[in-house]
Amino acid sequence: MQKLIGKTLLLYDVLIHNNQRRIALLEQAARLLYKEWFVHLRFPGHEHIKINDGVPRGWQRLPFGDLLVLHMLATNREKYTLLKDGVQVTYRNVKGELYRRRADIVGFVNGIPLLFMEFKNVSKDIRAAYEKNLADYKDTVPHLFHHNAFIVLANGVDAKIGSVSSRFEHFHEWKRLEEDEAGAVNMETLLKGICDKRNFMDLFENFIVFDDSRVKW
Repeated sequence: MQKLIGKTLLLYDVLIHNNQRRIALLEQAARLLYKEWFVHLRFPGHEHIKINDGVPRGWQRLPFGDLLVLHMLATNREKYTLLKDGVQVTYRNVKGELYRRRADIVGFVNGIPLLFMEFKNVSKDIRAAYEKNLADYKDTVPHLFHHNAFIVLANGVDAKIGSVSSRFEHFHEWKRLEEDEAGAVNMETLLKGICDKRNFMDLFENFIVFDDSRVKW
């Protein structure tokens, strides 16, 4: 039994010794690689670049703080581009904690879902869109409205616009496209009005008000 134990321990000693040799070789390789890349500056693809003033030709010395600023500015520029030009969005359905819902239309502005539209059949009163469908969305997928600015309810003929907190009686038609026009109260007029970029952004920037009068802090 003692011989068997001794033989087993000897095997472990050999394995430990071999592992220690491997670790030593890896440490040596890492030191050589560091020296080659970061001391002699001969990293892959730049082995034959001339060294000027201690750095590869075309490089420049900068304080570390300047590098952080450059990185911050690069990130800021990238985000600005996203805000200005928008983000490509693929929208299928909305997943809540328990349910999935597929909205009729969600309008994105620079990747942000600002517009929600619920359409009913032409034979249905749009009040049903408010009392049944919109109420269900708010209950099952409330995060769909975290960024919402406008809600449109329509049935192919009639249409009204409101906000996520509006009662149904506070949803209103879009009566005309220009002030000097006679106007036509219907779904086409509302869609042409709200989907016009200038009108949409004007409403978003200047006609949204949050009422804190009933909130107790």
